[in-house]
Amino acid sequence: MRAFFTPKTLALTGLALALAFWPGRACAQQSGSATASPAKAVQVDSVSFKPISDPYNQRYGWMQVRVDLTAKFNPNTQALNPKWVPDVNVMATLGWGSKSGKSGAPQIDVAVTATAKLVALEVNTRSTVMFYLPPEFLQSATKSPSGINASMPPDFFVVQVQAGGTTMDPTAKSVSSSSLPDKSYVDGFVRAAGDLASKNSGMMLPANEVPYYIYRVGLDGASGTVVPTFKSSASNTP
Repeated sequence: MRAFFTPKTLALTGLALALAFWPGRACAQQSGSATASPAKAVQVDSVSFKPISDPYNQRYGWMQVRVDLTAKFNPNTQALNPKWVPDVNVMATLGWGSKSGKSGAPQIDVAVTATAKLVALEVNTRSTVMFYLPPEFLQSATKSPSGINASMPPDFFVVQVQAGGTTMDPTAKSVSSSSLPDKSYVDGFVRAAGDLASKNSGMMLPANEVPYYIYRVGLDGASGTVVPTFKSSASNTP
């Protein structure tokens, strides 16, 4: 039986196969970005807190706020490179005070907020964003002689993420403290913390704004993840 494959048809077949398995196309298909909500493009995996020793201040330490997150897909279906999600903003808001009541609005005594503006996140790669509270703030922010304990997590926290101008779904358990069990409590906390956090503007620092020796110590616990590049410091305000 005669084969009807000519050099021209073979070339066209090879081109079709190359397009079918082009990495960018495969990435989009695997991620499910065509059907998934843009508000689920970036997922917060976990939020954790720990004290960081200051080699130049033996009496007091810093508090590190660590946010682990994963870009699932690029919410922009017209993106030049679907393997990367550009212009990602990660905003952390922390509060100390009494537990929430039925109204969903906690009584906040101290609040801080900061935004890390990232160049881009690679799809399907776990990334770590870190913020820091300096010892001077922790010691002076409350009436307590012992200040805020850097070893203890705040009473309330919320992490909000934007990617390409789209706000990510805030209902995942990993984005807020257990003391804020649903969206009404999260919204109540954000409202209650707003004015207090503005008074403490600049007190919580994205990782690229802390002294290098603190940043370096903080990286010790970030093995196995990618630490993304921040945009210039001038753009890291809420």
